[in-house]
Amino acid sequence: QNKSYKGKDDPTDILYAVNSLREMYKINPLTGEVEYLPDLPSSSGGSWACAIDPVEEVLYTIGISYPYNLYAFDLITEDWEVRGPTRYQGPRLVYNINDGMLYYSFAYWMLLVNPENGRMVSYSRIYGLDDLDGGDVCFADNGTMYISSESGLYKCSFGDGNSIDAERISAENLPNYPNSLTFDQNQELWWASNVYNDDLNKWEGRSFIMDTVTGAFEDRWTFT
Repeated sequence: QNKSYKGKDDPTDILYAVNSLREMYKINPLTGEVEYLPDLPSSSGGSWACAIDPVEEVLYTIGISYPYNLYAFDLITEDWEVRGPTRYQGPRLVYNINDGMLYYSFAYWMLLVNPENGRMVSYSRIYGLDDLDGGDVCFADNGTMYISSESGLYKCSFGDGNSIDAERISAENLPNYPNSLTFDQNQELWWASNVYNDDLNKWEGRSFIMDTVTGAFEDRWTFT
């Protein structure tokens, strides 16, 4: 899964990615260059989700081994810290700079998680998703939430009570299983997927730019 981040002293956006093999790396979206970073802690079992606090320069990720601990990675010192168990497993995660909370999602649920200890503060039910599998969640600079799943891109609004209304933008299902979603500093929306290359007999990571009005997308980089 990828998330975008621009360092305080670096004018270039960087995409950060984690996977179920416990690998973590960063990608230059301008050149496609990949640099591997320290592996996720062994207790994590790998991860399907990450999020970045751009102010404190911390990357958050949640392990796929029970109790699904929340981990924090200092982007400056490159040190890992265990923050606490979330006790839930899911593929969608984002840090909201407006309230300092993590939004952690799976199926039609959205959990509000305290990044200091991994504990759930509240939860909401998402209405309107045509497919519940995969995807990710992110916020635009104007505070609008977007969610993706196999059925495409959705624009979200908070309804009455603990509810989130998802309005489908994509005209058709995505051709590949989506496992990340993030805005860069130019407010371009990126998504990525693992795609099997029959010619090479191996899986490849592919990234795309998606239109937030029509849901149309175009290829950007392939990572082998």
